Amino acid sequence: DLNFFHKKINKNKINSVRMSIFKKISENNNLKKIFYLIFKDKIDLLVGNELAMQKQLNLSIQMPKDKSSVLTMHADTFNGESPFEVVAWLPLVDCYKNKSMYFINPNTSNQITKKLAKYSKIRSGGMKKIHDHLKNKKKYINIKFGEGLIFSPNFLHGNDLNTQNSTRFSINTRYKNTFAPSGLKNQLQFFKKIRETNLVKYGS
Repeated sequence: DLNFFHKKINKNKINSVRMSIFKKISENNNLKKIFYLIFKDKIDLLVGNELAMQKQLNLSIQMPKDKSSVLTMHADTFNGESPFEVVAWLPLVDCYKNKSMYFINPNTSNQITKKLAKYSKIRSGGMKKIHDHLKNKKKYINIKFGEGLIFSPNFLHGNDLNTQNSTRFSINTRYKNTFAPSGLKNQLQFFKKIRETNLVKYGS
């Protein structure tokens, strides 16, 4: 039972274990196909026919009281990701409270993003000040094993210290339209085409 993974693995070894599993699942092309099929109907509707998938499957293991797994509040576009991506997130256990991830309301996120230049000025506090300002507005996602989540990484999100008595396991990856801008990242390096129409295929 992955919920009790922390009882089998020493906390000091979690990063090496995480990287070992991450490498194996990212090299498994069949697993990537299965992952896409889980979300296919919604991904195709949101992103379209010309579809590219991130080359790797990302793994999150968040053991109880493990400070190394905390992901502070952010929007992925702050790190150069395309604003036209969606993230497909699949928990492998039930996720709730701070065993899960949280989001800030989209309208609030947009308001903060518009003021980002103000927060980024010297001595203006940066993301820490944004986090302190919004810490009471976090909305944790309650999601059960067998369910999935698709979200826009443009909105502020993150995860806190897991104070529950069980471990969170989840896998995620990104999808975008092949012809949508790629942000600051090289599309050929980070994404792989997985669907294209015949019109594009024969016109290329």
